[in-house]
Amino acid sequence: MLEQLKERSILCVRIKDEIMFLYKKIQQLNNALYKIHLKAAQDWGSSWYIILGSIIDSTNLELERKYKDIDSKLNKLIVEPSFITN
Repeated sequence: MLEQLKERSILCVRIKDEIMFLYKKIQQLNNALYKIHLKAAQDWGSSWYIILGSIIDSTNLELERKYKDIDSKLNKLIVEPSFITN
């Protein structure tokens, strides 16, 4: 019983650390993207918004595919939490 509790707490700490790491990584990527967006808007002028619309549309299609895969994996983990019960 104590061993299972210890394993669970270790797992929770690792998950929290991973979330913090991913949050910091997202912040860095958002800052880099913002700088790129400003530079592109300066370089391309008013035509940048047409280009940006095209980029957003193609990116949304790709992200929808990826999120479907991630959602299915998450649903499997929720339905079958075997890593906790062992």
